[in-house]
Amino acid sequence: AQDTASELDEVESSILTFLTAKESASLSEIESELSLTRFKAVDALRSLVEAGYLQKQNGAGKPAIYRLLPSEA
Repeated sequence: AQDTASELDEVESSILTFLTAKESASLSEIESELSLTRFKAVDALRSLVEAGYLQKQNGAGKPAIYRLLPSEA
């Protein structure tokens, strides 16, 4: 767990950059687009959700979709 928001690691930063461009994506899209292992992708996404950067939306019977939370202006 990160202490401060500025301490995003490389994987987390690339996920945020990707989602900024794409708005929302599933785990498998993020994995293949960024060439991540399932473990790395899940781990980074979990910490981004916990840190309040991303929102995870679970569809009924569909893969979860991750999207950026609008940043507080």
